Amino acid sequence: MLRAMNGKVIFGPFFPESCTLMQEHHLLITDAIHVAAMNKEKVTHIASNDKDFSRVPGLSVWKPQSDIDA
Repeated sequence: MLRAMNGKVIFGPFFPESCTLMQEHHLLITDAIHVAAMNKEKVTHIASNDKDFSRVPGLSVWKPQSDIDA
């Protein structure tokens, strides 16, 4: 169980794996929850500018462009 800053209790099927992912790959809990959900659904690609995801083996990180030509 995790108590968020707003006092909401966070729990669910991804929480145990998320804790392991946090420790193994030095992720924030929110990133670890995303990765745990991705693992369950066998998703191996994520679009994010968050460099922390690059520490997760087997995960392909796609960096969106910050300036898109119109």
